[in-house]
Amino acid sequence: MRALVLVAVVLSAVPSESISCTCNGTRSIGSALADSDAVIVGKVTRHIAPNYSPDRPRPAIVDVEVVESLKGRVRANVEIAEAEMCYQSFPDRTLEIGKSYVFPLTSIDLADSPDTWTHIIGSKVLSYKMFRLPVCSHNALLLDGQQLFTNELTFNGGRRLQYYMPLSLMKVLLPTGFLVVARTLVLVLSAAAAGAVIIVIRKWWRMTRRGV
Repeated sequence: MRALVLVAVVLSAVPSESISCTCNGTRSIGSALADSDAVIVGKVTRHIAPNYSPDRPRPAIVDVEVVESLKGRVRANVEIAEAEMCYQSFPDRTLEIGKSYVFPLTSIDLADSPDTWTHIIGSKVLSYKMFRLPVCSHNALLLDGQQLFTNELTFNGGRRLQYYMPLSLMKVLLPTGFLVVARTLVLVLSAAAAGAVIIVIRKWWRMTRRGV
């Protein structure tokens, strides 16, 4: 019986949207950054196991040192509640200790049952504020030097890093909202530039042929 009570306690400390989740598409990292309460550059310091205590339940946590706050004025360390059963480009449990990421954060309170958290056997969890990352979404950018990378699904179900943009450019675009369409614009401009190069080469080749 005590085991069942502990299970109920743990489930109450997991985001309700993560207990049962069906993703209808995947949100881009640009949209995730634009819609977040806060955006930080953070270094993962440790993973904390869930607390099964009935009087102080906690979900599994990613502890992050804030290197730089880009949106929302977040300082010091933050605790990120690990999600369960929902797609994330960087699953919370796979975030590597010692590595830095750009995180789009949503603030939550464990006591906020109607919006985010379930009840514990007839009573609410005591107020405890922390953060979570987006689900059904790209949820982070890996920072390597000053370059940012997304984590993309491959055809065989694996993951691969894909270059996104420099951190400096992301800082410029973040307040403007252009990150939502920035990736598409980059691809379009790259295709246009490649097309222009091909046209120039063809003209040069034709002129060379005529000269011969």
